[in-house]
Amino acid sequence: MNFRVLKNSLSAAALMGLLCASASACDTPVFRYALERWEADFFVALVVSRGPLTEPEDALAERLRARDDPEAQLPNLVTYFFDLNRPRDERLEEMEKWVRHPLGDLAKVEPGKPILMLLYPQLPNLPALAWSGALNEAHVQALLDSPARRETARRLVKGDAVVWLLVGCGDEAADRELDARLTGLLRKMEAEFEAARTQQAEAEDDDPDAARPAADLKLKMSTLRVSREGTGEQVLMRMLLEPYPALAERKVPLIFPIFGRGRALDPLIPDDIEEHTVRHVTSFLAGPCSCEVKEQNPGFDLLVACNWDDLLGGRYVVDKALPPLTGLSLPAEALHPAAPAADAPAEPAAANPLPGAASPPADLAAPALWLGLSAVVLLLILVALAGGILVRSRQG
Repeated sequence: MNFRVLKNSLSAAALMGLLCASASACDTPVFRYALERWEADFFVALVVSRGPLTEPEDALAERLRARDDPEAQLPNLVTYFFDLNRPRDERLEEMEKWVRHPLGDLAKVEPGKPILMLLYPQLPNLPALAWSGALNEAHVQALLDSPARRETARRLVKGDAVVWLLVGCGDEAADRELDARLTGLLRKMEAEFEAARTQQAEAEDDDPDAARPAADLKLKMSTLRVSREGTGEQVLMRMLLEPYPALAERKVPLIFPIFGRGRALDPLIPDDIEEHTVRHVTSFLAGPCSCEVKEQNPGFDLLVACNWDDLLGGRYVVDKALPPLTGLSLPAEALHPAAPAADAPAEPAAANPLPGAASPPADLAAPALWLGLSAVVLLLILVALAGGILVRSRQG
């Protein structure tokens, strides 16, 4: 089952969370923190021609150039233009090193037939080339925006914690049955989350100083079906499926949990849609964001036409205590056996000495040094374990 890949990614993120927890604990759920704090990674668009662009082509290129403006509605795209008839551009050479063989086909670009290429953010878990095609109106529009991406962004901004994007297989009855089964499980997860919040609030009513969950913090999830052959969705389909060539060839529905500012987790297949699987994913996204570094969390960003900061209206995370989410907690077996060693209460960090403060006595300095070295060794071991989990998941 493909869930093994996603489970390993989430487990690796949990291990990395243990590394970060003592230094930067954060009770805000992953889905909320990602929406309000994680900037979307940048894609790269290349317009490659042999000779100057015609006036209509230049008008299309202007639509891509406009997206370089930070005030525009597509902040995670940067565009480069290359005329192969001009002297060799060093930037293009760098692109070729990055993309390797796909850009080797640039020699085939013909005069009067410019091409448009979309490159993923330069990350180790992604291929280089997401999509390519002729520079024309339909392709530019499909690259910049699509109905499914627009609706996903709208729901995330309006309050959905996760949009489960169901890429259909072409069998309407099978897609509809899977959608209904997943929706039922999502309603159950939402009810468990709300029950945990209510239980915590009731337990804290007698403590006026206790931190309480934010009143507007809800776990709302939805499904969104999209066809692989859907009008205007060809770039989105390549963007989603290119990192998973084996799955892309299978004629089965694929389910991508989307959260934050359009961040997709590894896809699930129909056999994965069971209660324990959905709970596992939900427990990660609704759990506390113990590791706030985006790159240490699973998933990859999509190209989405949305100025998130403006639409969020300047709303920023205020860390609030959350329910323990006992019904949604990450299963213990998902963690590597070495992880529980990091659960021991961390020693409080010593404050930086003020000017003139006395140094610690010499008889305490040596034990402190050994403790510090031991902590560094433990962190390195956990980092190695997390990296190993990710490598095995990709190889699987």
